Amino acid sequence: MTDYTITTNFGAKDSLPSGNAGKVIQGSEFTTEFTNIKAAINSKANSAGDTFTGGVTFADTVVANGIVTMNSNAIVSNDLIVDTDTLFADASANKVGINNATPAQELDVVGNITASGTLMGAIKTALLNEIYPVGSLYISTSSTSPATLYGGTWTAINDAHVLQTATGADVGTYLQANSRDIEEANLPAHSHDISAIKHTTNTFLEGAQGTITVINEGAGGESTSGSSLQTESTEDTGSGTAFNVQQASYGVYMWKRDTLA
Repeated sequence: MTDYTITTNFGAKDSLPSGNAGKVIQGSEFTTEFTNIKAAINSKANSAGDTFTGGVTFADTVVANGIVTMNSNAIVSNDLIVDTDTLFADASANKVGINNATPAQELDVVGNITASGTLMGAIKTALLNEIYPVGSLYISTSSTSPATLYGGTWTAINDAHVLQTATGADVGTYLQANSRDIEEANLPAHSHDISAIKHTTNTFLEGAQGTITVINEGAGGESTSGSSLQTESTEDTGSGTAFNVQQASYGVYMWKRDTLA
């Protein structure tokens, strides 16, 4: 934009004496002045509304009483303030506040936030990736795979395994059930029936673990030569049937996360 500069000082001609050639106003002088005025006016913004085709620098406060439409970038070098604190951009600290004129974070919002679309999806994905990183477990009573719900790849953990803390190479692997023999001390106290030959004379028994010995004595309570010795076994019991060691539990579906995407 250019400013209008006076080329001919018409007021100075008034003080010139009559007959002075400079006192005459020439048409070319009018043409020059009006040309300068036209150039200056044409380069100024119309107060009723105008379009700027180049860069505009405001050195002071700008007050807009109507709608301001910008069809290109707006570069603000200092703070941007909308309605005191509705939106406050701190240029020196590179922080933006919403309902906050003193933002302490890069984006500092006071109040509720409602988001939808791409932004909401990105926030949801980032949050779920923090909750379920690679290697984490997802447990549910629904058979829907977390890959359908949250994305990524997951491996189902089947075959009724229970969780157990582990270290080293055992982490993330299926640990097989251990086995051991039942020892005598593991059995409850009990007794067995026996089958033995009945003797009509005085009889006493000598017992040994698992067997008994029957000694026949002669009449009168004295031992006689040729007394018979018989060994008898206790009656057989048990069939070796397997027993249930299932612990009290709650059935669920379970997956392990392999990748984020």
